[in-house]
Amino acid sequence: MNSDKLSVIFLNLFIISFPLSVTASQSFAVISAFLFLYSSYANKNLLITLRNRAFVAALGIYLALIPGFLWNLDKYEVSIGTILTHSEISDFWMCFAVLPAFYHIRNSLYRDSIIRSIYISVFFVVLSGIISIFTPFRLATFITAGFQVKEGARLQHFAGDIWGRYTYLPIGLMNTHLTFGGLCGLFFPGLIVHLGLTFRERTIWKNLFLLLFIVLFSIVLFYNQSRSIWLGVIYTLGLILIKLISSIDKENLKIGIKYYFFGIGIILLIFFVSIGIYKNNWLLQRAFQEGFADNTTENQRYFIYKNTLSLEKDHWFLGIGPGRFDREHLKKSNQMIEKDEQLWYELFITPRQHAHHDIQQFYCIGGIIGLAAFLHFWFYLFRLFIKNQLTFQTVLFSGILGIFIAGFFQCYLLDDEVALPFFAFIGLFAGSLQKEDARSKAIAGIKARKATNANDSFQVESVSIESSFIYLKSQMALRGKNSPLEKYNFYTLTSILLPIALSLIYIFYKTRLEPMQVYKRKVIVAYPQDRMAVFSSLSGKSSLFPTAHMLGNDRIKIEGCLSHRFTNPISIRKEPFQIAFLLSQSAKNSPTGVYLTVVERDSFDQDRLYKVHQVRPIGGEYFFPLNTNGKSMILLNDPSLFNSLLESNRFPENVYFRDFEFRFTGFDPKQDTFDLPAIDFGELCNAR
Repeated sequence: MNSDKLSVIFLNLFIISFPLSVTASQSFAVISAFLFLYSSYANKNLLITLRNRAFVAALGIYLALIPGFLWNLDKYEVSIGTILTHSEISDFWMCFAVLPAFYHIRNSLYRDSIIRSIYISVFFVVLSGIISIFTPFRLATFITAGFQVKEGARLQHFAGDIWGRYTYLPIGLMNTHLTFGGLCGLFFPGLIVHLGLTFRERTIWKNLFLLLFIVLFSIVLFYNQSRSIWLGVIYTLGLILIKLISSIDKENLKIGIKYYFFGIGIILLIFFVSIGIYKNNWLLQRAFQEGFADNTTENQRYFIYKNTLSLEKDHWFLGIGPGRFDREHLKKSNQMIEKDEQLWYELFITPRQHAHHDIQQFYCIGGIIGLAAFLHFWFYLFRLFIKNQLTFQTVLFSGILGIFIAGFFQCYLLDDEVALPFFAFIGLFAGSLQKEDARSKAIAGIKARKATNANDSFQVESVSIESSFIYLKSQMALRGKNSPLEKYNFYTLTSILLPIALSLIYIFYKTRLEPMQVYKRKVIVAYPQDRMAVFSSLSGKSSLFPTAHMLGNDRIKIEGCLSHRFTNPISIRKEPFQIAFLLSQSAKNSPTGVYLTVVERDSFDQDRLYKVHQVRPIGGEYFFPLNTNGKSMILLNDPSLFNSLLESNRFPENVYFRDFEFRFTGFDPKQDTFDLPAIDFGELCNAR
């Protein structure tokens, strides 16, 4: 068996295994690429192979980081070897997955086996996703631990209950639900269109089975909660739809009425199933509410973008260099805390490993050269998509385009579990669409191997309308007077620059305010609709609060301040905690007193450790009278009770919140509302 055939076998194993095991898939990818390169070397066309445009475009985004690395060489606090093996630049090896995928998909002898591997792989994605929805433990660690849940193992993220059954964010066999969402995004758009375009070629029973499979896949994708992937899927489906509409032969298009109803039935079924899940699951409701609400308390994106923009402003030419983002972003965060110490916890829990925006990430670490290489990479892919005709098979790999949009909210190209299959899909995508390349011509010119390699340079076939309700025009070669080259460049630039412009507008709009204008204390109330009244109170405005919601044991719980100060080293807070209340003269139903309970709460990152903050009451319930026509001050001046006595060497060690629970009294309970006073914590609970 020659090296090419072995390379194909390991390529198929890689495609099948990447939803199952990261280690196995990486091993298979390396072996497949190595065997393919050895075959190219044996055929004396290795240099031609390495000039493959898809490979060069992908590799370029990592090579472009070298100038920034050299420019900042004296600023690194770790060895050069560590940077080359543990930074963004170390991921260059994954680009070699492009080469075997590109050339093997072009060989008709190997094409069918690769397509079958894609089907098997997506089956494992959906199967593992469905299982993980109903599994509290993480499947990957559960299997590697010998089908046991080890003590202290990190559990899944709870996703609420649906129809009485606890559910969790689907993670499959991956490490994070966002990684799993990236895999779903690679498969979903192309699979939907591919099955839709070919459904007339199958029996009704096969179509019903595949319909059920698509519904399950839609549930997994919808339940995954990765809104960035949702946008990427929608964008990809939109591009494919535009491509298909522009390629329809309107004179020969004939669609039976039953197929209209079949298509409408699929859409309605997915819609109503999704609505049913949405209405019965609080986590999905929160996903949409936080995505569109103005009063969201998720401020982490703001701090990520704000400090990333600051880094780009300071290092606009060659960037900060690969491997330095986390440390440099931390310096910017600390500058914010020094100015506004109340942001300490918010910035501590803000993830800073990357910019959560692929374009900003590569510009920040690679400067202008990194940005240019990254944009060239996507220009190549989009131009390839726009310029060439699609076939029913090649549309399978078009999910890579969605990573472009999804990358505006997460750095998917920095995630090995997504990036490696992504680069393999690029090879499959480009190899299916690109008609000719230098290596194929070179191989065809070697007479001794002409017979066995003739299929390597196949021309992309047109697809017949006879077996489908829609087909693509065979004259989409994009040549001639009616389709000038400039036209495709314009469409490509529009497809890339318009989303980028919208993304940057969103970022600049989100970061337009100063940090303390964005910061909001955490508020917990018995009735969610009351949160806005409390937020209004915290902003210095007296507001109306439902009287019925303050009777009994209902309380307003508000995040307070930390037990330590942001000094070097961290120091124990010495000042007493103070809170001010202000009631206006126009108040008609003012409370005359407030019962206060102080609670101690942990300050670790809940998302990272995935466990609930423990809350411990300090002292008892204290009563304070309120001035009904002016300002009242509460002073908690017992240091032995309210201040911490524990030293801290590193946040959040021994650092706790002092939160406050308020129960107002003395108002007229017969009235519908009472006047909630403006609550002022001042700076670090030092109200004046």
